[in-house]
Amino acid sequence: MVAVFTSGPGQTFVFSVFVNPILADTAMSRTELSFLYSIGTFFSAVMSLVISRMVGRFGPRIMLGLIALFFGCACFGLAWATGALAFLVFFAALRALGQGALTMTAILLTVQWFVRYRGRAIGMVSMGMAISNAFFPPFCQWLISQVGWRSTYQILGIAIWLLVIPGVIFIVRDRPEKMGLHPDGLAPVIAEPVIEKSREENIVAAALDPKAGRVWRSGRFWQLVLPLTAGPFVITAVIFHQISIFAERGQSAEVASVVFVVWAVASAVITALAGFILERFEPKLVLLVVLISLMVGTLSLLMVNSIATALLYAVIMGSASGCLFVISGVIWAHYYGRKKVAAYQGASALINITGAALAPLPLAALQQATGNYTAAIIGIACVPLVCFIILLGFKTSPRID
Repeated sequence: MVAVFTSGPGQTFVFSVFVNPILADTAMSRTELSFLYSIGTFFSAVMSLVISRMVGRFGPRIMLGLIALFFGCACFGLAWATGALAFLVFFAALRALGQGALTMTAILLTVQWFVRYRGRAIGMVSMGMAISNAFFPPFCQWLISQVGWRSTYQILGIAIWLLVIPGVIFIVRDRPEKMGLHPDGLAPVIAEPVIEKSREENIVAAALDPKAGRVWRSGRFWQLVLPLTAGPFVITAVIFHQISIFAERGQSAEVASVVFVVWAVASAVITALAGFILERFEPKLVLLVVLISLMVGTLSLLMVNSIATALLYAVIMGSASGCLFVISGVIWAHYYGRKKVAAYQGASALINITGAALAPLPLAALQQATGNYTAAIIGIACVPLVCFIILLGFKTSPRID
């Protein structure tokens, strides 16, 4: 949970606080910065596949320590960056190590230690992200006002080392068997199940599967994956530019930072409830509701003129993002069955990451072309609307196999 919490400096919800200070301190335009950040996110997707293989080979403990070490170095590197190339390199490092590698390795470590209680263990680990979302934006906003954005990144780098590396040395062990223990702290009554492949390994397997091309040629697949991708696309776009959008609406950066806290709380609450909702209702129906929520939440940015309307926006978008995360985890198995889920889940993940990587660019380009965010917000809000129409045509014929 601490490792997932510490991934914050590599996440979009934290970097968004740094966008305006970086633009004010450099000669880059908002579009150029968005482009560099998008390229860094693409690199994160590629590196996640590589690091998952390294975790399998060298173990979570060594990799967790190395990732934390280089993640802290990446924070220092970004603090010292002056040119576009340097920003690109350290953006890529922050995204690959924070957004991808650190959280993924924490999950892989957890599944080694828990089988019977894995669900609740992963749930507790995931709370680190909600706490990170609530803590880091206002903390970084305050720190930037005190010491500047470059010194803030240096402080974050030191914090990463202090929070993660001692725990790796004194607490973390790769597997319970290395200590003469068993998963869950219980002696196995029956043969233990084989630990399933990581999500990233499934992505690789899907890409190498000679039948994987059938996924990409399936119209039914695109009817699901495009609505699912609308979520990370819209959410990443608005979070990346949120501080600037709020400033245009007359709201201070401090208000925008508080919004992250409310967003995190709403997301955590809905995440806890979404599993029960999906047991009672068709995933397609729940996703349709989420798409409408994304559209309404995005358009509500046009009406943000007070703290109350800003918090309403945060509740709507936080709830939608929390529910979407759970939907993405169950929808492919629901409609295609367990035997095919790896191919479809893997293909979906690659498209979701690509959508998130591209998201900041169109919003920045439209803002630069028109001089304000109004047209950009309306344009982004049309994405879930179009995907809602696409999803209406999806024929629900679940396969339980």
